[in-house]
Amino acid sequence: FSPTQTISFTSSETGTAYFATSNTYTNTAQLIASSGVYSATINAVGANTISATAITPNTNVYLYVTDQSGNTSVLSNTSIFVDSATPTATLSTTGTINDATEVSVQSTELGTAYLVNTSTLSVTSLTDITTAPDSKWNSVPISTINTSTSLSTSGLISGTYQVYAVDNVGNLSIASTSSVTIDTEEPYVTSVTAGTSSATLIAGQTASITVNFSEPVTFSNGATLTLQLNVGRSLTFTSTNVGVLSATATYTVQDGDYTTDLDNTAVEYLVGGDLKDAAGNDFISSNLTGTRLAVNSNIVVDASKPVPVLISEGSFNPSQSVSLTVDKTLTTVYLVLDDNTYSSVSSITALSDDSYNTIANVSATVTSTIQLSTLKSGTYVLYAIDARGNFSAKSNNSIIVDADNPVVELQTLGIIKNTEALEFTVSEASTVYIVPSTTLTTTTSTAIAAAVLSTTTTNESGTVSVTITSVPDGTYKLFAVDTRNNSGVSSETFTVDSNAGTITLTSTGYKNLSDLLTFSASEFGTAYLIDASLNISSAVSSPTDYDARFNSIE
Repeated sequence: FSPTQTISFTSSETGTAYFATSNTYTNTAQLIASSGVYSATINAVGANTISATAITPNTNVYLYVTDQSGNTSVLSNTSIFVDSATPTATLSTTGTINDATEVSVQSTELGTAYLVNTSTLSVTSLTDITTAPDSKWNSVPISTINTSTSLSTSGLISGTYQVYAVDNVGNLSIASTSSVTIDTEEPYVTSVTAGTSSATLIAGQTASITVNFSEPVTFSNGATLTLQLNVGRSLTFTSTNVGVLSATATYTVQDGDYTTDLDNTAVEYLVGGDLKDAAGNDFISSNLTGTRLAVNSNIVVDASKPVPVLISEGSFNPSQSVSLTVDKTLTTVYLVLDDNTYSSVSSITALSDDSYNTIANVSATVTSTIQLSTLKSGTYVLYAIDARGNFSAKSNNSIIVDADNPVVELQTLGIIKNTEALEFTVSEASTVYIVPSTTLTTTTSTAIAAAVLSTTTTNESGTVSVTITSVPDGTYKLFAVDTRNNSGVSSETFTVDSNAGTITLTSTGYKNLSDLLTFSASEFGTAYLIDASLNISSAVSSPTDYDARFNSIE
């Protein structure tokens, strides 16, 4: 019996009942004289009761009955044992666990062990346990004293737990001296922070990024946590320490990275290996409710190289300009002779002045122009550098600067007349104009306006021959204009003379062979005294067999 129970017995007579710790008494006097004997009046024949509280506990007690005349009954057939000793409960499992494990418990008495959430329950009786919600306690029978028995944590909520033991008569132990923490909450990231709250980063620079956890976690079995960033990069976190509340990784800006506000993207975290809390709960990779990086910082990443584009195509001379665009504002653009690959502004500005030109503060997507003045001949491409120092690759397209004037040289010198061929050479494909030698050829337009004839060449090799027609008599030079509007003038001149001169014989009468004749001529040349019977159309048409019939003088 427990001290709180009631003991029932029967008597055939009224009298006195004695509960003694010895079974050797034979008369009433011995019972009265002995200590430790509890007596109770029997007021009725038959069934009687007595509270176990009155009985000497934790020992065997025997029942004697004496009637009104002092007759003592024989010893009752059974003994009574009142168990007032509470069991001792022991919890061997400590630390933090989850609700998918078992704890080890034991008791000094047979009965039942209870694992109780003592962080929310106050226990003074077994009823305090058994009437509580099932999620706050579990139990297991104790069939062997002082022996470890497994007790499941299944279904229990998070909290601190201790063990109580109840023996078979209902005595409740005090709570075990040790406790265990049950944690059913999976860890997750509460926030992502940066080592600096505000920064502008370019290629090669770094930022320290930290993920903060809801509770201490441990990376094991090669565990890593990967965070995706909105620049298309990922960061991998890990730690060799046990039970960390945060992990840090370094983001290094790569070429092409760009964002106005560095952030982690709205996708789940990627986990490799085992990432668990102290209770063994797995990290929740899909929980993105924590504060994101962009909320805690304002980090601009600009490692995108500007892209310069030449709008103009073809060939140009230094008096012209070309059009371009670039995709970033406040960019400086360089038009550079494409005879090398450049990786910095300093490598361009180290060139001679006739190898590059520049334009500053170019706005994004706006068409701008850059002058070609002072540039030497060659193929040119664009490079650009933005306000943050990102240096571009060279433009995909190019233009040609032709700063060389065509060189035209006369092959036909002296006098020529219409219908005859004029021969010359020119250093490149050009339009060649026949211009009076007195014309000022300081500008192409002046020369073209004064030209009396022109021809176009398609290459710069060999001698060009052109038959002149309808060219007035006079002295001329050649003026060449190439396809880029560069011009050059011949250093020599030639004369066009298509009209026959006049000659007047001033001597009259008859002369003998020793006489000299006098005459006058309108032009320099050769004068012929010819037999009047000859029909002569040109000087070269005179046959040699007529030598005796003409004389000549230059």
